[in-house]
Amino acid sequence: MALKAKEYSESVAKMIMSSIELFPDAAWHKQWELKFGFPTNVSTKKSFSGSNIFALMWACQENNWPTMDFATAKQWHALGANVPSDAYKHGTQIMKLNFTDDTKDTTGKIVKHGHPYVSFFWELNAAQVDLANCRWQPQEEVVFEPIEYVENLIRIHNPHFVWGQNAAVNIRSTSIYMPYRQDFENDKAFAQVFFHEFMHWGDMKIKTYKEFEKWGDEIYAHGELVAEIGSFILCQMAGIHSTLQPDTVGYIRTWLSRMDADDRYGKVLKAAAQARKIITYLTESFATPIMETEEEEELENVKI
Repeated sequence: MALKAKEYSESVAKMIMSSIELFPDAAWHKQWELKFGFPTNVSTKKSFSGSNIFALMWACQENNWPTMDFATAKQWHALGANVPSDAYKHGTQIMKLNFTDDTKDTTGKIVKHGHPYVSFFWELNAAQVDLANCRWQPQEEVVFEPIEYVENLIRIHNPHFVWGQNAAVNIRSTSIYMPYRQDFENDKAFAQVFFHEFMHWGDMKIKTYKEFEKWGDEIYAHGELVAEIGSFILCQMAGIHSTLQPDTVGYIRTWLSRMDADDRYGKVLKAAAQARKIITYLTESFATPIMETEEEEELENVKI
């Protein structure tokens, strides 16, 4: 039987406070490493330069392409790839500065330099072509088994992602910034970090989010508690972790230490209650409830 909302929030808060006491040395660590790189032409094996870098990287982010490998249609054909006819319409335009040949005299001395001119090309990402018979293949990455619970949440809410960035949520656009999946230690690490940012996203969607005055203040710290507690609860619901992980304990303790020392249990309880409301919104369309809806007006008196 599902717990009442207040009972559930209290059980989570008590578990967190006892874990902080039991594991005083638990520390948070970054569970990803950005593999920074520039868009590359797979035929010439050279990175693009200048403004072309930004044009191609923007195309990757806008289309959620998992790779920054490009080539022209002619180059893909030469490599044995099958280029769909409609792919030509969706290429990313780049430009190249060229010079006409220099004029030289009989001794080889340049007497007149060539004139500059610009050529335009349409680059196709590897995700836009069929690589089945292509002689070029993307480098093997760590293979992650998608976690169904995570994929369902993404499919239902369809948040806008900006990939290849450190984990964060843009307050203005509500875009979720995330490293590529292959940048994480494993699929569970990806899920845990995604859930944290997804909680921030949900907080903004149901308008319980409070904008902070400066980084690290009480309101900011409260938001981080809400997101991390919510991430732990979602990990439980997804069957990823059944107990608090050292990362979570260390993260919560760090942000709790930035808050006023008065009634820290009350602050954790308030964050847990807010996390519960966000999770109800995020999961109401398909999740089996782990708590019953119940007003918690008395928690509004806990100062943050």
